Amino acid sequence: MKLLKKRIRQWQIVLLIVFFVSIPYTSGVKARVLDKSNYQPRPYFKREENRRNMVNCDTFIDLPFSADIAYNAFSDLRRQPSWSPFLQKVIYTDLFHRNSKWTMNMFGIKFGWTATCTRDRIRRVVKWESTSGTWNKGKVTFAPSKERKKDACRMLVEIDAEAPKAVAALFAKSSAVQSFFENLLIKRALKGFGRVVYNNDVLKKKNMDKHS
Repeated sequence: MKLLKKRIRQWQIVLLIVFFVSIPYTSGVKARVLDKSNYQPRPYFKREENRRNMVNCDTFIDLPFSADIAYNAFSDLRRQPSWSPFLQKVIYTDLFHRNSKWTMNMFGIKFGWTATCTRDRIRRVVKWESTSGTWNKGKVTFAPSKERKKDACRMLVEIDAEAPKAVAALFAKSSAVQSFFENLLIKRALKGFGRVVYNNDVLKKKNMDKHS
């Protein structure tokens, strides 16, 4: 009976992944996962030998607004739940906004972590690493668009993480955990980021300028 329930839960997760990934996205924001065949190990991300259920993702998204706008929105960590699936809350734990506490609820499984900002270069780079709880670390870079347009930029994301045991147990294979992490968490979050920031930061400002 327990095995049957586990299988049903796994199929529910698969259907959720298909549902979220297949929803059409029409904000004009393009997202594409980098080709894994061309993947080169990053010096900043050394594989942790003593960690299990490791997942990683290198991806980027082309955004229809400037790097300034993208950086300002992303670096305000309290806004992260508005575009990140399953992320419930992010709070700062110090006055300088260098340390933070993150809370997630995934299919009824609650977990979280505390993190510290290891590098913050305005309008260019944000790096972080967890200090307790679910292990993860990452880097986000904001670069000019290919066409060098003033009102566009490319956001590159590099993340390594350890999937919580309770979450990894829902999947039969480690490859399924990796696919879930890439497609439903990271890629979907990037699309949500583009949509939320464009609607709330770009369009609202344009409308305010028109009526001023």
